[in-house]
Amino acid sequence: YGDGYLRNPQVAVNIKEYRSHAVVVTGAAAKPGVYFLRKEGTTLLEAIAMAGGLDGAAGDRVIVMRSQWQRTVSGSRLRDGLSHAVLQSSGKILVVPLEDLLEAEGAAANVTVRPGDIVLIPPREERYVYVLGYVQRPGAYSLSGDEKVDAVRGVALAGGLLPTARAQNSFLVRVREDGRQEVVPVDLVRMARGKVPPVYLQPGDTLVVGSGMLARLSEFIRPSLGAGVSYTPMP
Repeated sequence: YGDGYLRNPQVAVNIKEYRSHAVVVTGAAAKPGVYFLRKEGTTLLEAIAMAGGLDGAAGDRVIVMRSQWQRTVSGSRLRDGLSHAVLQSSGKILVVPLEDLLEAEGAAANVTVRPGDIVLIPPREERYVYVLGYVQRPGAYSLSGDEKVDAVRGVALAGGLLPTARAQNSFLVRVREDGRQEVVPVDLVRMARGKVPPVYLQPGDTLVVGSGMLARLSEFIRPSLGAGVSYTPMP
């Protein structure tokens, strides 16, 4: 101390803001649950490590469901004449091959996770379907035996729709035998009313309940880092 002042203080600052920034890691993780991001720029591998890493049942891919976010930007990053701007991002689904993620040079696959993201690690067992998007409990759900589950019942397994859901703007992602992703639009409203035939979920399928225009499907789906994707219209 000198003259009432502390000389050369060593100060540690904890940013409490990150305490409210959480991601969900679910599926074949050692300790699935909700985890707070410790820093900005947390990577997918770091998020999985927070959940104890992969367990022995992990399959060959990781699914990241992006949350919607809104951010106000101000200052020198804006063009002249603008005091602030609001940036928004729609939710989207990233399918990351686990082999690419674990490679030493797999930096492109090791994406940054954001607050509100859901990291789903599908188990190797293929008797699971994944219900994501605007549902109460997004996650993996087991199919028992030869049980036939259509898309409407799949939503029920996930606790039903969120108030902001647009069930008519849903879609199914199915990986074909050639490894390509097939995207099938699903109108859950018409299906529930019996106006269109039911779409039955197959093991490994991902049903995404949307909110917004299905025409902007490319904002929600990013193919598996180089894999192809096809679009199949409803009959």
